[in-house]
Amino acid sequence: MEQNTVAVVSLVSGVVSILLGMCACGMGFIPIVNFLSWLPMGLAGILSLVAVVTGGLGISKANQMNGAGKGQAIGGLSLGCLGVMFMALNIAIIFGAMAMLGIASVAGG
Repeated sequence: MEQNTVAVVSLVSGVVSILLGMCACGMGFIPIVNFLSWLPMGLAGILSLVAVVTGGLGISKANQMNGAGKGQAIGGLSLGCLGVMFMALNIAIIFGAMAMLGIASVAGG
């Protein structure tokens, strides 16, 4: 039985991106270590995009392989999209905290 490796990569990168996104989201609430959240957020963003791309490729490959790994590819694609939403939330939290501390002006004025 053939294995859809692209689907497995999608699922694993999607799970890791969610875990890193949640870690960065928690760090974003603490203003003193807020700047440290850029590292896990950046890694989560990259892995989320990897999960989305490989999820689409995995679904395409699963259709050629009579559905092998299609659920994993869909799961990775879904988690990758959720990871992108975490990244957007983290960016909003970071800029909001910076504006509250007077570090940066969000309105541009």
